[in-house]
Amino acid sequence: MKVKKIFSLKLFYPIFLLIFLFFVSYLLAQTFQEPTLPPPQGNVEPPLTTSSQPQTKKGNLSLANLFLNAISSEGSIFNLD
Repeated sequence: MKVKKIFSLKLFYPIFLLIFLFFVSYLLAQTFQEPTLPPPQGNVEPPLTTSSQPQTKKGNLSLANLFLNAISSEGSIFNLD
């Protein structure tokens, strides 16, 4: 007389995997912290924009095909390529 297995390994591994993934997902969700301030106040630097206001950037800035058209304080126009 054969004894029936109560737990089948073919069924045990997928169930174990689902429970493990649920547990890991739960732990990751519990460690998430919302930002303390909305951007860009405190958590990220504001982006450079095309506005006419003076802007600063921390760190290096790389630009391809840079063309500057500026007017000096004396009123003369000069171009930098």
